[in-house]
Amino acid sequence: MSENTLVAKIKTDTARQVAEIVAEQEKAVSAIQAETEIKLEELKKERATALKKSHDHLELVAISRAKQEGKIALQQVKRNQIDAIFAEVETELIQQPADTYIAFFARLVGEMVPKEAKATKISVPKDRVGETTTILKQTDISGEVIVDDKIKAGLLVCTESGIYDVTLGRLMNEARAELEMEIMAKVTE
Repeated sequence: MSENTLVAKIKTDTARQVAEIVAEQEKAVSAIQAETEIKLEELKKERATALKKSHDHLELVAISRAKQEGKIALQQVKRNQIDAIFAEVETELIQQPADTYIAFFARLVGEMVPKEAKATKISVPKDRVGETTTILKQTDISGEVIVDDKIKAGLLVCTESGIYDVTLGRLMNEARAELEMEIMAKVTE
């Protein structure tokens, strides 16, 4: 074999071996690439599932929060409405005609203040001194009458045995809880 033939054979054998190695490496690269694509698709699916779960959770939280805020707002509207009703009723009771005012509070004083009680001081609203004097005459109560700017209607009778609060403020506070429940029952029907 000549040197040229030998060189050609070596080149051919080397080219064949290089082709085999390249083919093997291309197969390995293709296998790795296919495996990478599969893993990439799996990761994409996992990420999409995680994003969907996160989105669904955030959506549920937002809906729950909105419902809660809606309920709170509705309760606040109801509370404001009830407060407005009580303010209106209180204003009407404060501004009622003198004869109605006298009859209303004279009855309450007669029920609440014992006949034998000795009044030492009677606090009255500044706008109803005349009516309060009539109430005191009708209920046989006498004592020092003092104008109190905090009292809107009614009177506060201080006696030797205790204090009898016949003010509209106290009456409204006592009746409010029960009346609110009745109003809420009517509103929600």
